[in-house]
Amino acid sequence: MKIPTDRTVFIARGVVYQDMGNHSFAISDFNNALSIDTELSEAFYRRGISKLYSKSYNEAIKDFMLAQRYEEADEDKRNHGIPDGLG
Repeated sequence: MKIPTDRTVFIARGVVYQDMGNHSFAISDFNNALSIDTELSEAFYRRGISKLYSKSYNEAIKDFMLAQRYEEADEDKRNHGIPDGLG
């Protein structure tokens, strides 16, 4: 079975892996999503979470900073994919 090259497929599966605690697979899927869209704030944010749980703290901080940068740069997608506790 071939996985579509739609970034949302990789994000969705990565979130499932993340929820299961399989952070190495989650990071791989978030990397695949980023290979399709290099400015996808949600992928950076979620990859940062998995890196945090994997104790790769410096890499997690870099991902969180990139998520914030791309989130702020895109007015149309403001807060898209990054939980803010308001929804």
